[in-house]
Amino acid sequence: MTGLLLKMKSGKNLNYLINTKTCIIKRDRKRNGVGVVLKEEFVRNVLEVKRVSDRVMSLKLEIEEVMLNVVSGYAPQVGCELEEKERFWSELDEVMESIPTGERVVIGADFNGHVGEGNTGDEEVMGKFGVKERNLEGQMVVDFAHR
Repeated sequence: MTGLLLKMKSGKNLNYLINTKTCIIKRDRKRNGVGVVLKEEFVRNVLEVKRVSDRVMSLKLEIEEVMLNVVSGYAPQVGCELEEKERFWSELDEVMESIPTGERVVIGADFNGHVGEGNTGDEEVMGKFGVKERNLEGQMVVDFAHR
């Protein structure tokens, strides 16, 4: 396994571990964390890595002349402070707003919410076959999808 140390604009160091099959991006010393695993053939296509917080990060890749943004997120769980949840959604919004129109986006995240069954009023962003009742965290997911 090869290790590559990069410095962020903030001056913080991130460890990028590259082996023959994956690129694992992680940060130590935090309770939470997000990461992205890439197939080896795409590691050299990475143009930019943005680590917004221990809950949100993004990668920009160019694949066959297509700009692809991969956003990874880990929302605070039920029981966490509302302020922490709002900070997560604000950070995610900032990342999405920073992506130029015309570039592709893939979001992989654990949103830690129940959107519930039924989709009345939300047909544009979700199907009707959810599980349980919608909770506050699920409403935040639906609100994000509408933006």
